Amino acid sequence: MTSAMAQQRTTDSPNPSQTNQGQTNQGQSGAQAGAQSGGSGQVSAELQKADTPDKLFLIHTAEGNMWEMQLAQAAQQKSQNQQVKQLAQRIQQDHQQMAQALQKVIEQQGLQTPQNLSPEKQHALQVMQSQSGEDFDKCFLSAMKADHAKDVSKFEDMSKIAKDDAVKQFASQQLPTLQQHYQQVQQTAAACGLPSGTEASPAGARIPGSGNGTSSGTSGGTSGGTSGGSQK
Repeated sequence: MTSAMAQQRTTDSPNPSQTNQGQTNQGQSGAQAGAQSGGSGQVSAELQKADTPDKLFLIHTAEGNMWEMQLAQAAQQKSQNQQVKQLAQRIQQDHQQMAQALQKVIEQQGLQTPQNLSPEKQHALQVMQSQSGEDFDKCFLSAMKADHAKDVSKFEDMSKIAKDDAVKQFASQQLPTLQQHYQQVQQTAAACGLPSGTEASPAGARIPGSGNGTSSGTSGGTSGGTSGGSQK
């Protein structure tokens, strides 16, 4: 009986290596969750501190810039279309340079540059990354087309209406690059069978070259959706 009880105790005792591994996994998961929560919380915190339209524009631009870089990086990895890969490479490189200039302006305003996407943008990125082949290419190009249309419009406005000279200069300097991106995105989109999107259509209007009366989609954008009237 003594032998049987000892055997039972041995069977019931947890394996130290399994226990340690479980604790390690839990620790890693907790750290990852904390990093994501902290990053997304930072976006919200910086937006709360942004008390002028100029500052809102900068924080929305920072998150949108991050979104476009990460999506462009995914396109370089997932796309099988060389034209799409080249476009994504240019977008990522140019937006990395923009991020450096943007960080200086943000710090001048007494704010911090967000280091992670908001939960909404993280989810959108995961959905995009779940696509493959031509489906991914078209989703990527559609997002880039919508984002850069908003970017160009917002940066044009801020290059004229920003109250802070550094913000106005930043918008003016980055605008030509965004215009070039938008042009290249339109050309690549047309080559992949998407509407050119050269002109915005009113709600309910027929889009040239499409069979539908309306178009819809989800996009991030460098300048956001709301930045005291702005957002990427």
